[in-house]
Formats: sequence, C-alpha cells, structure tokens
Amino acid sequence: MKETLTRSLTGIVFIALIILSLVLHPAAYLVLFGLACAGAWFEIARMFPDVISAVLKVLIAFMLCGSFVLVYFIAGRYLPSIWMLLPPVLTIVLLFMLYMFGRPASPESLPYVMSAAIWLLAGFSLMHFLVYPSGTDSGYSPRWILFTFYLLWMNDTMAYVCGRLAGRHPVWPSVSPGKTWEGSLGGALFTIGLALLFSRYYPQLSAWEWGGFAIIIIVFGSLGDFYESMLKRKAGVKDSGRLLPGHGGILDRLDSFLLSIPFVAVYLKLVL
Repeated sequence: MKETLTRSLTGIVFIALIILSLVLHPAAYLVLFGLACAGAWFEIARMFPDVISAVLKVLIAFMLCGSFVLVYFIAGRYLPSIWMLLPPVLTIVLLFMLYMFGRPASPESLPYVMSAAIWLLAGFSLMHFLVYPSGTDSGYSPRWILFTFYLLWMNDTMAYVCGRLAGRHPVWPSVSPGKTWEGSLGGALFTIGLALLFSRYYPQLSAWEWGGFAIIIIVFGSLGDFYESMLKRKAGVKDSGRLLPGHGGILDRLDSFLLSIPFVAVYLKLVL
C-alpha cells in the first residue's frame, strides 16, 4: 500500500512538473528538459561505469546539453539553420570520444553506451521542433509535446492496468518479462480512443491523422520502453536511477518519450 501511494504521488508531481514547465514559459521548458538531458546521461554513465570515466561523463553531459540548447535556438529561429550542421558534428565527436577514451574494461558494452548517447541527443533535441512547429503558430507552442505526453501516459498506464488484470503472454520475456500482449493491446486501444477524442476538439489533424499519431506513439513508445529495459538488463540494474521514488530514474519515465519524439516530429512535419 505504501509503495503504491509513493508511486502515485511521485507520478502526480512528475506530470504536474512536466505540464507546468511547458505551459508557463519557454525558459522553464528549456531549463527543465536541459536538466533532464544531463540527468539522463548521468544515469547512463552510472549504469556503465566500466566504459565511462568521470571526466568523459562530464564532457559528454556538456556536449549533450549544449546541443539541446543550440537546437532550441535554431528551431525558434534565433539562429540561422546553417547551425544545424553543428549537432551532427558534435555527435561524431561524442562517439569518437567514447570510442577512443572510454574505459576498455568492457568493450562489449560500448555499442550500448554509444547508441544511448544518440538516443538522448535525438530525442531531447528534436523536441524543439514540436514546440516551434512550422505551419502552425509562429512562436512557442507546447501543444504537440503535451499531446505526445498525454498519449504516452495513456498507453503506459492502460498497458500496465490491462496487463495486471489480464496479462498472460509476454511480448519479449528475455528483455521485459512484465510486458504482455494483453496489456499492450489494452494500452493501444485506449490510446487510439484518446486520439480520436482529441480529433473532435482539435481539428488541426483529421481523425485518421490523429489515429496515425497514436499508432506512432504506441509502436515507438513501446520500443523505447524495451530499449531501456535492454540497457538495464545489460547493465544488471533494476532502475536507471533513484531520483523518482517508486518510479526509478529519469530514463525510466522518459524512455518511451525519447524514442517517439523523432518519429512524431517527422510525422507532424508531413501532415501539418
């Protein structure tokens, strides 16, 4: 009972913090998710201390946060688009640093760490193209990130509930034995239902386009969850961190979101 209460209270505070940071001011959004980007990287470094030295951990955190802030100013048209060439260059430098200066004690872990760095960079940086959506408002607008979170939260919550009530057949037992086909189906149905409800009140997308939005969230959100489970299994840890009581770390709450964002950004660019 105490664990359920702790988990529920933490979830409420986390959701409130996300929503408030997005709707209050662009600076609040930039600060919160910039800190989340750094915190997520430190969780990766904590999971793979055999690969990442203390110095490398700090340097790559600065590079990730620097790219996050840089792409924000590009997406907001504060900087010319030519600056978009810099994040790919920084990514190459980042991967080179990991390869050349990472600890050689466990080379089989290196690809996991490199892919995680790209996962964080792409997920966090491409958020900015949702808060500065071309073809909608000319300025900052958090609506598409909020819709992404709403659909992800629906999918995660109802997959958990349906899985607890009726889950029998694991989707990928070697990676995440708790995820079942029954839970996934329940989460998917509720998520599509919520997207169709949005289509009645937010006609920027048609019902079919909202359905496509939901399917992207369902597919890539689930893959993001499995990807982080694979990282944790490789590292031999239960949670990515301990920042959020009852939930684990930042990555445990943003894993689905980070893998969904690049595909959501491309999809909205095509349909808006």
